[in-house]
Amino acid sequence: MNKYDLMAISTETAGKLLQGEFKTIEDLEDYQSSVDNNNLVQILYRTVKNTNREEDVCIIETIFIDE
Repeated sequence: MNKYDLMAISTETAGKLLQGEFKTIEDLEDYQSSVDNNNLVQILYRTVKNTNREEDVCIIETIFIDE
C-alpha cells in the first residue's frame, strides 16, 4: 500500500520539521493546526505498511517551497 498525500504547512513548521522536532506525521499535523496559516511550503509524503511491526509509516518524499 503506497498512498501519497500533499500537505500545506507554514515556514515555521517546515523549520521545525527540518530540525527533527516531529516524530510522527500526526505530531506535525497537531503543531501545524496551532500556528498561523501562512502555508508557503508543501510536503509530499507517502504512507507505507511496515510489515515487521504491522503499522503504517509516513515517508516525506519532497518539500516544495512557494516563494
